[in-house]
Amino acid sequence: MKNLAGVDGLLADSQVIQELNAAGITPVRGVRHTGEVAASVTGKLGKFVFTRRWYFWAVEGKVPLSVALEMYANQAMERYIRADGFSSGVDPQERAVCGQITVYHIDTQEGLNFFVETLKNHGLV
Repeated sequence: MKNLAGVDGLLADSQVIQELNAAGITPVRGVRHTGEVAASVTGKLGKFVFTRRWYFWAVEGKVPLSVALEMYANQAMERYIRADGFSSGVDPQERAVCGQITVYHIDTQEGLNFFVETLKNHGLV
C-alpha cells in the first residue's frame, strides 16, 4: 500500500477509491479526516467499515474466530492481515473477544482482496 500520510486530500481520495473498488468495497464519501490520511472517503461492506491509514487499511466489524483462524492459516496472507492490528505472528485466538475479532489492519491490496473474498465466502457480507 502506498503511504498516504501527508498526501493532498483529493489525491488521497482518488487512491482510496481505487483500492476500495479493486476489492469490491463500496466507497462512502463523508467528512474529510484531519488525521494521518486526509481522505473524505471510507469503505462499507455489509456491517464492515474500512478506513485508510498511512500505509494500511483499518477494518471494524465482527469476524468469528473460526473465520479469523482460516485467514491466519493462509501463510501468504497472515503477515498482511493483522488481527486486532498486531504485527504478524499474533494468533487471532490471543486477540479474540467473545469469540470474535473486531478490528483488523490490512497492509496490501492482495490482503484486502483476500479479506473481502473470505468474508463473502462465509456469508458475512
